[in-house]
Amino acid sequence: MATRITATAAAVSLAGALLAMRPAGAVRADLPAPGGSIPFSVADPATTPRPVVTAAIGGVPLLLLLDTGSTGIRVSSEKVPAAAVTVTGAAAPYGYGSGVRLHGDKADADVAIGGYRTGRLPIELVRSTDCFPDKRSCPAANGAKPAMFGGVLDGVMGVSPEGAAGLVNPMWTLQDAAGNHVGRRFAVRFAPSEASGSILLDVPAAGYGLVQLPATPTAERVRAAAPTSWNPRAVRTCVAAAGIPKVCAPAMFDSGTPDLALAVPGASAGTWPAGRTLEVAVPQVGWAAAYTSGPGTGVSVADSPSTATGGTLLGLPAFAKGPIRFDLTAGTIGFPVQAPSAPQGRSAVPDAPDPVTTPDPVTTPDPVTAPDPAPAVSAPAVTPPAAPATPPAPERPHSTPKKPESKRPFHETAKKAARLPDTGVPMSAALGAVTALTALLAGIGTVLAARRHGDHEA
Repeated sequence: MATRITATAAAVSLAGALLAMRPAGAVRADLPAPGGSIPFSVADPATTPRPVVTAAIGGVPLLLLLDTGSTGIRVSSEKVPAAAVTVTGAAAPYGYGSGVRLHGDKADADVAIGGYRTGRLPIELVRSTDCFPDKRSCPAANGAKPAMFGGVLDGVMGVSPEGAAGLVNPMWTLQDAAGNHVGRRFAVRFAPSEASGSILLDVPAAGYGLVQLPATPTAERVRAAAPTSWNPRAVRTCVAAAGIPKVCAPAMFDSGTPDLALAVPGASAGTWPAGRTLEVAVPQVGWAAAYTSGPGTGVSVADSPSTATGGTLLGLPAFAKGPIRFDLTAGTIGFPVQAPSAPQGRSAVPDAPDPVTTPDPVTTPDPVTAPDPAPAVSAPAVTPPAAPATPPAPERPHSTPKKPESKRPFHETAKKAARLPDTGVPMSAALGAVTALTALLAGIGTVLAARRHGDHEA
């Protein structure tokens, strides 16, 4: 989810796509056409950009954070008509690194997202919020409504490939009017200049380099049709910049996080001023990216190691230079890569001497400098692109004709919501005795019997 670092390790994400420096958010012409799309708008695009999807339950429109760092729809109960849901029991403990703790019920609901529907899907109805004991001054302190649950937005739509106790990724059940599943292979693209983006549906693998994620155990199998749980924090990524050591370690691509939060041992912790260049690469598939810190592209650094259970988070800015693809069936994350016939070039961040592949965090946490034992999975095999000789021309401002603000859907307004200070990568809470490696959503920190995901607040 949007990220405010883990309760234990103040953190920071990374991000990237330098490859072919095409206009931000543009879909490459050589990528196969998706089978449809769902638009989203971006709140606070110049400060803490967060993608907001319009969904509906019982005909009531809801504004939900699009979050590739958590799983399941969690929505304020007062926003949902009681007749539109069937309550099935208490929801498992769940919370965020900001300290916000959710209390509510699990319920079945049919959710409309764009022109598509999920069918009966388990969601959480959030009845109330408070703070974890170790975060008493969290955004829900003293009865305040957290921004993500009634303060500004109505909830979160988590589309991570990792399982969560009791809930299912809504993309897994998403269907078109003919009953075809269209969300199990989806990609997220972001157009910063337009403060908007889209979820691309039924996206073929052609044109993407694929990183295989390791499977993870889940505390609860929701139903036999639920997808396998995959660890999204295990994408081996290299990051380099002037003034910090180059590090290759696991990372997560988290659309709910508004910045690039880096875990770099030995680096000076803090938030970067505008104008610094960050270089990022996923060498296993030949994908690379360069970013300049500034408005809408925040970069922060924590002096801590990044592991397959928490650390570096690649926030929404990472999705700006080409769509990032998620395959819930195969358990892969795909990055747009140069066609084999294109000229060869150097990546922004050279690979380490040892091959960079994805380790299995279930068996051995991956040290920052350790070589990767698992075999690389990529399709097709590619090489990084050459940097262009001249910088691209600036993108023209979005010129969609204005409609009356009151009649325009939220995703078309590109208006700014109030700042969303409490968002963060939720840490799923598992009841009972679950192994320490049980489906964490993106961070670390255990409070009582609940395990909560690292969250990077605005």
